[in-house]
Order: sequence, then structure tokens, then C-alpha cells
Amino acid sequence: MSAYLCSSDTLSALATYWHESIMRDRFGKPDAEITRAIYHGSPGMPWSDACIKGTQLTTGRDPALVVYELLLAENQASLEARYPGELEYRSAEGYSYSPDPHARRAVLHNRTGWLVSLLDGYEYQSCEHNGWSQSIGQAICHQIRRCLTKDLERLQNPGEQQRFWASYDRSVWDAKAPAAGDSSTSVPV
Repeated sequence: MSAYLCSSDTLSALATYWHESIMRDRFGKPDAEITRAIYHGSPGMPWSDACIKGTQLTTGRDPALVVYELLLAENQASLEARYPGELEYRSAEGYSYSPDPHARRAVLHNRTGWLVSLLDGYEYQSCEHNGWSQSIGQAICHQIRRCLTKDLERLQNPGEQQRFWASYDRSVWDAKAPAAGDSSTSVPV
């Protein structure tokens, strides 16, 4: 397989989506999600060390920028594994994080399906090194995929779009108990 460095726009869109979704779904705690990604993406690292590293990375910095940098580093590690010593393949000269207005708008209007292909493409380009399956980059991708799945759930159940905590089946609550002796009506279980 050939591999390439994902564009800065792709990385910015993924980092912006990650941040906006975490702010919406995780009660505004992106620093905690970065720490979780570090912990899950660093086998053998104690939670306390993940907390220290997470704090070092995020103190005084935009969490979306931190995610952008982590995703970029993972993509570069993949290219180094694929093309050892070939600096031009992983050069990120001119790369910089810029909040993506399209990703922000997509989160606001729950129209995030197009981000699935960006995430798939990123994962494909970043999976070449041996440590990918237990990496910080893959842990962040899992967080993004979890947020995209929640978006799909909200899209399928528009009445619950603004109540992110609600995850019950309304049909159970709307069902009426059968009248005494009536065996034709049943209550869903």
C-alpha cells in the first residue's frame, strides 16, 4: 500500500469535530478526553502518568490543537514505518491547525456523515506502523467514531436530539396496560 500525509484541512476538520462533539456530549471536558486517549493509547502507562502527560499537553493550549498535533504525529509515524528515512513523505511544512467552520456547522445541525470518510481515510493513512492498534491516534479515532455514532442515533430519533442524556425507548412508556381479562393487548417488554 502507498501512504501519504493527510492534508492539514483534513486534520483540522477531524480535530474541530472532535472538540465540538466533546464539548457537546462530554459536558465540556476535552482535557479529560485527551487524558483518556493517552491512557488507552499507551499500553502499560499508569493512569496517574497519563494524567500528568495530559496536563502537560493541554495546560494553556487549545485542546483541538493538541488533538490536531497528536493526529499529525500518528500519521507521520505511519509514513516513517512505510518509508523509513524518507523525510519528504512526512514533512508537515506549512501545516497548522485552523478551526474548520464546516465541521462546527455540521455538529450544530447534526449533518456529520461526511466526516466518516475523512476519518476512514485518516485511519487508512495512519495504520502502517506496528504500534497503531494501541496508539493515541487510534484512541482519538475511537472517540471520534463514538461521537459520529451518537450523531447517527440523534438523526434516527429527532425527538431526542436536544436531550443527549435520554436513551430510553419511548414506546415502553407510551404503552397502555391491558384491561383486566383482555389478552389481545400486550405491553412491550
